[in-house]
Formats: sequence, structure tokens, C-alpha cells
Amino acid sequence: MYGGLPVILFVLVGIFIQSRRKRRSAIGFATSWRARVWLLLVVSSAVGSLLAVAAGQGWDGWLWAIGFATPGVLLVTAAPLLRAAARLGRPKLVYVLAQAWMVFPRSGETQAGATLWAALAIAHRGGATAEERAWLRSRLSRETRPLGAFGCACALLRLLDARAARDEGRAGDAEDATTHARALLGTVTYAAPNAVHSTVRRLTHELLALLHASRGQWPGIATMPDLDVPASVVALRAYVHERLREASTSPRTMRALRRARSPALDALFARKPPTPTIPTAEALARGRATFVAMSRHEPVGINAQMSMLWAFDVLMTPEFPDTAIPVEAREDAELVAAMQDDVANAMVPLLAPNPPPIGALRRFGPVSARVYQKLESLLLNELSRMASGVRERAKETWRYDAAREWTDASMSRIAFRRIEQTFGTAAAAQVWPEYGHVYCKLGVLFAETRPRRRPLAHAVFESLRQDAQRFGDEAHAAQNTRNTLVTSGVE
Repeated sequence: MYGGLPVILFVLVGIFIQSRRKRRSAIGFATSWRARVWLLLVVSSAVGSLLAVAAGQGWDGWLWAIGFATPGVLLVTAAPLLRAAARLGRPKLVYVLAQAWMVFPRSGETQAGATLWAALAIAHRGGATAEERAWLRSRLSRETRPLGAFGCACALLRLLDARAARDEGRAGDAEDATTHARALLGTVTYAAPNAVHSTVRRLTHELLALLHASRGQWPGIATMPDLDVPASVVALRAYVHERLREASTSPRTMRALRRARSPALDALFARKPPTPTIPTAEALARGRATFVAMSRHEPVGINAQMSMLWAFDVLMTPEFPDTAIPVEAREDAELVAAMQDDVANAMVPLLAPNPPPIGALRRFGPVSARVYQKLESLLLNELSRMASGVRERAKETWRYDAAREWTDASMSRIAFRRIEQTFGTAAAAQVWPEYGHVYCKLGVLFAETRPRRRPLAHAVFESLRQDAQRFGDEAHAAQNTRNTLVTSGVE
């Protein structure tokens, strides 16, 4: 009786998708045959279950309804079930399940979605081998729609690279890979809502929050959204707003801790409040210990880095009773200055990847002043090199694979963010005109030249729009608002 219903529904789904493409709607759907089959199964299961209940009698009708509704139920529950399967640490199994479930059919990121879940399974298991990481990259390279899941998968692969490099003793490579991962995750947060599945966005915020917490970058956690985020992010935000400000823990925070079920979060909340003042000898010892830890590329918080600068300002001052400068050299001003310069030169490479807000210091000593000058020169040169590279690239219209372009867009933004993070908003406002103009060129390149990557271009323009509003640049804000509207789709 209903034999022609699947054929009619399949044709209607195809017409609906094509009409959406012709109108260039912001609500895009994948056009692969597998996505059409999934849409056919979901729609036909919903209609078939209703007809089965209406035409059947007793338990037979309900059994038919359950059978018809199963594809739709599987599609709706795919993300939580795959997340639960990833915790088992079986990447190949999770990859096959994700392929069979057609994860993220709305955006069509089947390959990127399956690779993301497989990488997450390896992250839960730990110890990614070089062969496994190469296998993940080969699968990710097959993705033809590099949207939000693609960007998140690239970041997770970089985090796996960082863990492998750390296990092999290559601390510098681990630091670089972590920086790339954090930049990629930041780009995903700027992408259009239609280009990022809600599950991917939640995972992105979770990974970002954990990276910020591992380095004590609490301001980054404080500015993260409070709604539609995992329980771990809710708990970390509460730690910033409650525990660091010596407020009592709210019932909502306790519920988030129970849902997160994380020993690391429990240990974090079990910490005692920091001591307001500590003896000078202990502060100097902590500063030296921080320098040793950073030399080993161990994660160090912002407060510890700032305390280290103060400690070496004191230790490298000849007038201090316990100064580290030898007695015979204290009267030689040039020799003292050379020793202070050597200490600053040793600190700058350690601080440059994740510089502390040195511009917030109220007073500068002989070492911190030199570190400020050297960081300023280093970061401004980095921004200048980025700007020159983007201008040349836009002029020659050079295009690369999706993974490299996601990384280029992310690291170009980080070159500007480091200046603001280190020297404050006023310093960022001075370099904003050049950065805003150059970074916009990169977004236009992604949006207008083939292969077009308008979802990535949208992330570039959205970042520029928010920065322009912060700096009061109304012209750039209006221009990038129009750009975000043009690139808000997924095609």
C-alpha cells in the first residue's frame, strides 16, 4: 500500500536540498548520496511509525512503529553514544560506527566527524603511535567539506602530536603543537553556527578550557560562555568566579563537579587559597624553580611567570644583600648590565610562546625591563612577518590544502593576540589598523578564490568584527559585519 512512499520521499528530499543550494541559504545540507539516504530513512521512519500505529492493532502496530523509528533514534543519539564509545579507547571501532551512523549529516562532515571521534578515542586511551596518527591524517584528508568538525579534528590531532612529543622528550615540539591546537580551537569558536555542530562546539569549549587551566590562564576561562557547555567548563568557570575570589562554592558548582566526575577538577577545588604574602626567601626560591620548570618546557601559570620576573629583578640587583651577582663584579656597571642582559636573553625564548601580561607590571626592574623590550621587538617582528606573508599570498592568490589553511588562519590571529596578551589593549590598538587590513585580505582570499572556504573566511571576519567593535573602529566593524553575513552559510 505504501510501497511508493520511499521513492516519493527520496525525490522530495532531493528537491529540498537543491532548492536550498540555489537560494544559497544559510541553512546548508550535505548533498552526498549517503546524507540523502539518511534523510530518507529519518523522514520515512517518522511517517512509517505514524502509519504503523494508525493502521496496526495491539502490539504489532507498536513493534512496527519501533522498527520504523529506529533510524531516526540512532541519528539523534549518535553523538552521545559515540562519545561513550570513545571512552573505551577503541579508535577503529569508533571510526566504523561513526561512518555507519553518518555523523553530522546536516553539514556532511562524515570523514572529519569519524576522524574526530577516533582521535578522541585515542586521547582517552593515551599513547598515540606514529602509525595511528598517520592513519587519522589520511582519513581526515578525504574530507571535502572542511567545516567546524574538520577544524576541531585538526586541533585534536595536534594535541596527540604534542602528547607523543612530550613522551619522547621533545618538549619544544610539544609546546609548538599545543600552541597550534589552541589556535585552531579558537578559530572554531568564531565559525558560523551552521558550520559547527553543537556537539563539536561543546567539545571545542571543553578542550580550550582544559588547555587554559593547565597553564593557569584563568582570564581565558572567565570569558567562556556559561550556557550550552560541558559540566567541566561550568566547574572551571565557577573556580575562577568563586574560589579564586574566596567565595563559597554554590550548589550549581557542586552539581557540575558531580557530573564532570573528574579527579583533576576535584583536586583543583581541594586546593587551599593562595597565601597573600610569603617570605622573600621563599618567593626567590619559587622564582628560580619556575625558571627551571620553564627550561624543561613544563606548563607554568601566569602568576608564577610574573613572580619569576620579580624574583630575578631582585636577584640581579647589586644592592640586594642576597644578590646573585658576584662581589667582584658589583662595582662594574657594564659587567652587571651584561649579566642582566644575559638573564633576560635566557628568559625571552621561554616566555615568547605564551607570554605573561608583562605590560601590567607597575614597576620594572633591571631584568623585567629588558624582557619587556625584547618581547616587544620579537612579537612585533612576528606580526610584521605575518603581515608580509599574507600580502604576498593575497597578491599571488596562493592556495593550499584545508588543514594548512585552517592552521594559517589560526596562527595569523595568534600573532596579534600575543601582543594584546603581553602588553595590553593599548598596545594592541596601535597595531590594529595594519592587522585588521591584512587579516581581512586573508579572509577575502578564502572566500573568493577557489577552492572557496567560506566557513573559514567567516571565522576570520567574525574575529575581525569583534575586535573592531572593541577598538571602536566603526568602519571595519560595519565592513566585517557584511562579510560575515555573506559567508554565514556552509557552501
